[in-house]
Amino acid sequence: MAGRQVKQVRKQASDLTAQMTRSWSEMFLAGLGVVSRFQREGATAVDRLAAPGRKVGAATQKAFEKAVREFRARPDVKQFEGKLQAFREESDARAKRIERAFQKASTEVLSRFGVATHKDLVALAHRLDRLTSLVEARAARRA
Repeated sequence: MAGRQVKQVRKQASDLTAQMTRSWSEMFLAGLGVVSRFQREGATAVDRLAAPGRKVGAATQKAFEKAVREFRARPDVKQFEGKLQAFREESDARAKRIERAFQKASTEVLSRFGVATHKDLVALAHRLDRLTSLVEARAARRA
C-alpha cells in the first residue's frame, strides 16, 4: 500500500517537473522572441508595446475620476473625506512604486540592447569635459 503511494507521488512529482520544464522552456523562448523583436524593430517595438499601456492608464484615470465624482455627489461624503484622502495618497504611492518598477525594468531592458541611460550620458558628458580640459591645457602649453 505504501509502495503504491510512493510510486504515485513520484509520478506526480515527475509529471510536475516535466510540466515546469516545458513552461520554463516556453518562457525562455518567449524571452528570446522579445529580444529578437527588439533587435529588429528597436524603438518602434517599445512604442507599440507602450501604446496599450497608455490607453489602459488613461482609462484607469478616467474611471477613478468618475468614481470620485460619484462619491463626492453622495450626501454622506463628508464623513468619508478623510478616508478618500488616505485612499488617494495610497493610490498615488502605489502608482509611483509601479512607475519606478516599470522605469527600472525598462531601463534594464534598454541597457541590454545598448541604449544609453540618462546616467550614462551624464557620465559621458563629464568625461568629455575632462578630456576637453586636458586637450586645451596641452594645446596651451605647446603654444
